Amino acid sequence: MQKRKLGKSGLKVSALMNRYFLFLIFSCVAAFPLVSRDWPMWGGTVQRNMTSPMKSLPESWDVKSGKNIRWKVQIGSTSYGNPVVADGKIFLGTNNANPRNPDIQGDKGVLMCFRESDGKVAWQDNSPGDGILHGQWTSPALGVVDGVQQVFFPGGNGWLYGFDARTGEKLWKFDLNPRAAVWPKTRNYGLSTPVFSGGKVFMGVGQDPDGGQGVGHAYCIDPANRGDITESGRVWQYDKINRSISTAAVADGLVYISDFRGILHCLDASTRKPYWNFAYDAPGRFDHPGSRSTPTVDGDNVYTCGPVGDLYCISTTTHKSVWNRNIWKDFGGGTNVPANFFSAGSRESSLPAWGITQNPLIYRNLVILVSQTSQAGVVAYDKLTGELKWKSPALSGGAGYVSPSIVKVGGEDHLVMVTAASGFGRNASGGSVNGLDPLSGKVLWTYSNWQCIIPVPHAVDAGEGRMLITGGYNAGAAMIKIQKKDDGSYGVTELFKTVNFGSHTQPPILFKDHFYVQYTTNERSDGLVCMTMDGQIKWKTGDEAAFNKGGAILVEDLLLATDGYKMLYLIEPDPSGFKTLASAELLESGENWAPLALVDGKLLIRDHKNLKCVVVAQQGR
Repeated sequence: MQKRKLGKSGLKVSALMNRYFLFLIFSCVAAFPLVSRDWPMWGGTVQRNMTSPMKSLPESWDVKSGKNIRWKVQIGSTSYGNPVVADGKIFLGTNNANPRNPDIQGDKGVLMCFRESDGKVAWQDNSPGDGILHGQWTSPALGVVDGVQQVFFPGGNGWLYGFDARTGEKLWKFDLNPRAAVWPKTRNYGLSTPVFSGGKVFMGVGQDPDGGQGVGHAYCIDPANRGDITESGRVWQYDKINRSISTAAVADGLVYISDFRGILHCLDASTRKPYWNFAYDAPGRFDHPGSRSTPTVDGDNVYTCGPVGDLYCISTTTHKSVWNRNIWKDFGGGTNVPANFFSAGSRESSLPAWGITQNPLIYRNLVILVSQTSQAGVVAYDKLTGELKWKSPALSGGAGYVSPSIVKVGGEDHLVMVTAASGFGRNASGGSVNGLDPLSGKVLWTYSNWQCIIPVPHAVDAGEGRMLITGGYNAGAAMIKIQKKDDGSYGVTELFKTVNFGSHTQPPILFKDHFYVQYTTNERSDGLVCMTMDGQIKWKTGDEAAFNKGGAILVEDLLLATDGYKMLYLIEPDPSGFKTLASAELLESGENWAPLALVDGKLLIRDHKNLKCVVVAQQGR
């Protein structure tokens, strides 16, 4: 038996034969007939949100008994591809393990067209033939071109094909590689799904990631031509891209596509001209490479801090640097890049083990970051000119990975910063939590009874002068309260400490007097955990739902959260128990620890290779 869940977004169709057959299965409920709606591409719509408007879906089905099964039909030996549905027909890329056409024999990639009503084969094509390079990976897509409904099929031989969706007539083919390309060194094939937008087909090509980086290509193709349209149908070709398995996104005249290097390319959909980018040298390679800072946008400028401490203010109108500083070297920090945590030297000789991990904080006319050197704890610049406005004294503790945050204390803004301890767990010492005046950098108070060797999450404002501090590495959590004394100084009261609630990377979310956080660290696997304001643990998912350092956002009393691996969840935050409302596999599996961003009903999530925009709000709201 299977329970209902959202569809899997991954796709791969191998051309290798197996000893078993798969079945293409569609379900229905006799008492509640489904209203048919086309599913013309991977994800259903150009938003690729994997959602359907169908109602009264079955909650279970059983292949053996036939419960809620309308029909079943054998396809190839292995198939991970996404079927697409249009005009009463179902299209699927697979292999030829279960031959339907006696003229097509052997292990070949094929495109099959079934009738939606009864599963009968309408037509089949094996244009990739024996030319499969590594496998038949991708799903077809559909679009109407000059009144003809076409199905676009990327073959595993490196060609893209266009068929008449009704008859199966092959209308055109397009070679997705330069003529001189040779497999496996320079010839690529399609691993992404073609995107049909504005009467054109957009697609990038690459290879299995195991093949490593290499020259890639992205194309805009006019599917109105016929025959071999490699030359006549090429609107543009973009070669300043690495190999890619990323499906393009097209919006507002721009094409977005990422590559194996983790670079997102933004191109003009009509001309292929890159819209804009900005880059600077950052020599060295840190353990866990990749971006580790979220840009901050303020007015016409965007602020970003790189792994070696480069702070840039970049104009969003001129796309050039307005000013730049280095928050580490400018205050005596060393430039050696350590190979790992245990080889990191002193702050005067080397950078932190995982580089500078800072999200710039805009406060009034200032941009504030943490230097963490022996000469400066926190530094603030004029956000428009880059002039240094103040620097605090060096703070007690070592360099961590916490960004500064603002917490309200008796109506005043305090800038809170957490520094790193030496040692693990009970043996940790030397770190501190500090409150500063954000306008002057003056240290107002310090708390040192909570220690973490590698602090990452920022302090969370819990209201009424309270703040929750969390960490991994057996540090747990501490709730403290700050109060102003009659003499103008500040006192710190520890309300509680616990090792049963904490966070490795992401800060907890506070909702209706309860905190929610992913507490899977190097030492424990508690999953998603709920805690009261006084430190009582209400529940934890543990290994049942292994949330591990993923991002989360609270919106309209619901949590949108990634699990740190590949899943996106919609969760109802409830102290009585873990309640998941929906889930979808949207990310390439890996250490996907990036925070989430939500704007205008669109959720931005990313893994190490792709940035995805997911529509999570109902259309028209």
